[in-house]
Amino acid sequence: MFNFDFIYIFLNLLLLASFAYSGYQISKGANYYQYGFVSILTFTFILGLRYARGNDYLHYVDIYVHGYKEGSQLVFVWINNILKLLGVGKYYVFLFYSFIEIVCAMIFLKRYRMYAQYLLPLFLMATIAFDEYQIRQALGFSFVLLCLDSLFRIKRLGHHFMDGGNKKYILYTILYFTIAYSIHSVCGYMLVIMIGIYFFCRRTIPLVISIPLLVLSTFFLSEWFDFGWLNPLLSQFAGEDRRMTGYIENYENWFSLEGINSIYERKPLVLLAEMLGTISLYILGAKVINRYAKRADAYAMYNYFVIGSIFLNAFRQLELLNRIGGDFALFWFFPLSLVLFYRKKIIKIRLISKITTVSYIKPLLDNKLNKVLVVFLFWYVYDYLKYLFMRGDMTKFIWDI
Repeated sequence: MFNFDFIYIFLNLLLLASFAYSGYQISKGANYYQYGFVSILTFTFILGLRYARGNDYLHYVDIYVHGYKEGSQLVFVWINNILKLLGVGKYYVFLFYSFIEIVCAMIFLKRYRMYAQYLLPLFLMATIAFDEYQIRQALGFSFVLLCLDSLFRIKRLGHHFMDGGNKKYILYTILYFTIAYSIHSVCGYMLVIMIGIYFFCRRTIPLVISIPLLVLSTFFLSEWFDFGWLNPLLSQFAGEDRRMTGYIENYENWFSLEGINSIYERKPLVLLAEMLGTISLYILGAKVINRYAKRADAYAMYNYFVIGSIFLNAFRQLELLNRIGGDFALFWFFPLSLVLFYRKKIIKIRLISKITTVSYIKPLLDNKLNKVLVVFLFWYVYDYLKYLFMRGDMTKFIWDI
């Protein structure tokens, strides 16, 4: 539903502008945390003062008031108990959630500060809806990012694996893993997959694998694959979520109409645009990483995005699986930041006098293809524009109560 709420749109554009400003200054060599504080401050207040935005907002207000009695996510319980002891009101708790989320994110993003001009605003665009709609999981995801920050500092091979520096980062990785799992169990399962990808995937997933899988998952997989055997695994991913657990307990209907949520459905033209945008980022992301960022962490985050986008498209209308795929797919912000950072290099025409030689023809064709692919990348503003203009009545702040 289209809705133009001036205050909501203005404040969110102000938030995006603050991230863009901070990123620009940082990319020019300014102090990271001095300008990062601008983003921390605006994110904390603009997102933290929201009201009734996201399906679970009022549910977590109730949890904060009456206690978390659905499971054993101890760190989440401790955080709420500490905030209640400090006298934090039930609507103001989201200020502290938002503060934790953005501080952890800024710590993680510091290692990529050379890309900050693009990385900070794209990170916001990729994660803001996630922060609103998956409140406890987003809080746990903050420590997923800290866990990845430590993980990416671990030397993966050779006699250095158990040296002093590695031991420290291994311990940090275990600590943040435990915290993330103790806030939301799904974060722990995600990290198991992420850690495996980091250690065992030594390059970007080949395009001859990723692109056919994306097409197959989008148009065919959900139509003929029997998902019943996934039920035990899905029970773990559902965690203590009552609605998701209800789906699992009735798994005979999980993959029929009862498990379908039409709000995730894309119209055919939108689905095509998404596929073209995703394939373009597969191709250009692989190019820039394999040429200019040959690092294990870059490979890992590119692969998180690829695997997540394939999974998301395979199970788009199945809410639990959609969430799982989407949580991996949001790493699109990283390869897209690199593509924008190196854009002048990947679309530069090489002028060679002998136009009949292969050394000229191939770069020229590559350059034209890259220009077309860059146009398709505009897809990645679509969901953010929906976040701004298609929220219905979910545009409130606490002063609207």
